[in-house]
Amino acid sequence: MHDAVVIAVGRRDRGDDGAGPALLDRLAELGAMADLLHLRPDPGDLHSALAGRRVAILVDACRSGERPGSLRDYDLTMASPPAARRASHGMPLLDAVDLVRGLYGLPPKCRLLAVEAAGFDHGSGLSPDVADAVDTLAERVIRQIGRGATPPPSGQATRATRAVSSGSVSGAQPPPGT
Repeated sequence: MHDAVVIAVGRRDRGDDGAGPALLDRLAELGAMADLLHLRPDPGDLHSALAGRRVAILVDACRSGERPGSLRDYDLTMASPPAARRASHGMPLLDAVDLVRGLYGLPPKCRLLAVEAAGFDHGSGLSPDVADAVDTLAERVIRQIGRGATPPPSGQATRATRAVSSGSVSGAQPPPGT
């Protein structure tokens, strides 16, 4: 297990909701020194994924009226963004984060990277603006996990190869119902 984790929520078949999974693919290509997880926004799954981490980066698409493809970066260690900034497809991820923070605490560095979506249409892929934003997101994540991320002990599976019971690693099927 790395001391950094990148957690994406979203469905590839729902337009820009697939920004998180697309980011995980890009980070795997770049060899990011972090565990890359695609999870449902479930408090139990989130707590399991965050436990023992130094850095956690959560990624989701949102709708707030900003320009599609624009990025926002929120520090989640003390509080989630105000309700008015939760204007996505429900963004239940933040409810799960709030619960985990209250019950167990969060890693010392815990960020939400939100990408503004153009749409969440069933059966469609990423909009051009969001597809362009994925590389910028990847660069930002690489900077945030930092040079201090430690690789797993030898013999343990690494990014993009380790499945988790509640979700999947980039490139695998998303959790049911996401």
